[in-house]
Amino acid sequence: MSVISIIVGVLAGIYGTIGGHSWAIAVAVVAMAGGVRRLTGEHGSDELELARRRGTVLVDMPWKRAAWATALLAVVASVEIDRHDPAVTSTVLWISAIVAAIVTGVVHDRDAGVWRPLAAAVSWRRIDTIAVVALTVTAFAIRMHRLDALLPAMHGDEGEMGLLARLALDGPATPDAPSLPLFDTAFLDHPTLFHHVQAIALWTFGDSITGLRVLSVIFGAACVAPVYLIGRLGWGRIAATVAAWLLVVSHLHVHFSRIALNNIQSAWFVATAVALVMGLVTHGRATRDRGEPLQPSMTMLVLLGVTIGLSQYFYYGARMLVVIAVPILVVLVRDRLARPRDALTVLAGALVPALPLLRLYLDDVPAFVNRTRGVSVFNATGIQLALGPDARWPGDLPELVSLQVRRNLDFFFRSGDRSSFYTPEFPAFDSTTVLLFWLGLGVVVAQALRRRPAASPAAKVVGLWLVAGVLLGGVLTNDAPNSPRLLMVVPAVFVVGGVAVQFVHDTVGGMSSERVRRVVLGAAVLLALVTGTSNWQRYFDDYPRVQRTGWVVELGELMAASPPSQQIYLIGDPVLSVGYGTIRFLADGGSQLDLFTVEEFQERYEVDTRDGRDVLVIALAHRTGDLDRIVASYPGGTIDEHLGAAGELLWRSYALPAR
Repeated sequence: MSVISIIVGVLAGIYGTIGGHSWAIAVAVVAMAGGVRRLTGEHGSDELELARRRGTVLVDMPWKRAAWATALLAVVASVEIDRHDPAVTSTVLWISAIVAAIVTGVVHDRDAGVWRPLAAAVSWRRIDTIAVVALTVTAFAIRMHRLDALLPAMHGDEGEMGLLARLALDGPATPDAPSLPLFDTAFLDHPTLFHHVQAIALWTFGDSITGLRVLSVIFGAACVAPVYLIGRLGWGRIAATVAAWLLVVSHLHVHFSRIALNNIQSAWFVATAVALVMGLVTHGRATRDRGEPLQPSMTMLVLLGVTIGLSQYFYYGARMLVVIAVPILVVLVRDRLARPRDALTVLAGALVPALPLLRLYLDDVPAFVNRTRGVSVFNATGIQLALGPDARWPGDLPELVSLQVRRNLDFFFRSGDRSSFYTPEFPAFDSTTVLLFWLGLGVVVAQALRRRPAASPAAKVVGLWLVAGVLLGGVLTNDAPNSPRLLMVVPAVFVVGGVAVQFVHDTVGGMSSERVRRVVLGAAVLLALVTGTSNWQRYFDDYPRVQRTGWVVELGELMAASPPSQQIYLIGDPVLSVGYGTIRFLADGGSQLDLFTVEEFQERYEVDTRDGRDVLVIALAHRTGDLDRIVASYPGGTIDEHLGAAGELLWRSYALPAR
């Protein structure tokens, strides 16, 4: 009891130190006093001997010692990290804890002899490696095509995140300005670690929107490997190849792989977590079929936990991993593919990278809940946004639920994106993908609902992935269907489509006719051509004609090209201001101000001319009347106008030289 009391005291002290809780410090003092008193008492030596024997069991194997080292590194790193100014030492300790956690799993699996049966269960061949590499290279090439042409146009949120990445890379402009910490929240309460990853992209590929976007291109192409693994381990090579190909060419996936936000990174984390679960399923089934004792790979369990923990530093949609991890683990345990204690390994793996973020959220609960509240449709504001100003909460709840379900199901049929990040003009998926998805969904449902042991654990996992993703990222949120949120389940659409083709292949596999095999091969080639060409045309030909915000980029580039000595005024209220993220990123360092009324201009112009500065006034199309008044009052300048692709006026500018 004395040793337990001391351990309680240490843990309470750590918790009190991290969170600044005086009551925990008090508990630590009392527990330590009680433990020390017993150890120095009459039976203290006996308790020490008992503790020594039990402690030996906790460190008698290399992987156990590695596990304790991981815990120590993680706790020390979390204690030492200052939310506002993290030291390099604590950051190195945090990274070391993650590496130590993975090493723990590797050492355990080596000593337990897990690798050989796991490799036999996966049955990975050279053809699989060739397929993954070829498809990944193709995905990367498609996503890099015309990336420097600002296709898509830069969104304001990209600009905001890009500016934070610059702050992470270059530091503050002045010594007294705040830097960007690693473990905090910033724009829209997003964790700041992502912006430091973006800073690496800026440093590597250049300080531009293109350099910033290459990071998303890399993660978008990297989604091929986990999607292939899910299909390959769950159903077969045909399902894997088709699923990966549908992802490679998908115009929706291509689009979000080309914008400098954290959506595609979170989609990669989700797909990777599901792929690791598929690895556990495959190994567990092979072990069960051989009648051997179940021993899942600790490396895969730890990696699953680490993936879940790290994903929380990116887009909010990755929180679905925390939600679906529990039912997925329950399914694995019930199907005798994992043990209850394996869930603790996953939890420990998740806590190692997530401890600093968890500490932040404990200290600042609004940082965790604000965004969730803001996008929720199940409140008085959300129901009015969905149903109109006359809707009332909770009386119109049945109608709201019906509408949300219909809108989100339509996303997987013919609906486009209702967010501001893409376009509602055309469906999220091409017709071939839609057909394969709904056919494959029937196969997945049938396989998941079979009686045990005939039921497919892979089908259950993918089914949970789909249901949870649509519920959390669609039905419960406003502006449905919203692609950035539903992107977390988009890879599952391609997997299910691959399942449909695998089922057809397996059904006709018993037919030995060479003609049948040629027909199947021809159909596969035709499927690849149709999906590839239709998605290519949709994105690189059709989308540039319908995107609406390209003119903002052109305006930002105009401001960026202006000399430093020129003062720029924008008359754009309420459509656009110089504080918009795109303008700020492109014209960073320039001199731009908003002009709300003509009367403001006179006072400002007098100051500018005394300083010898040229002046450029830009008025958007809806405010050109204000510009005409300025021209009439201050003649002698140069008028210019900028037209859109259809000949419509976008803005008019007026340049006045210094007097």
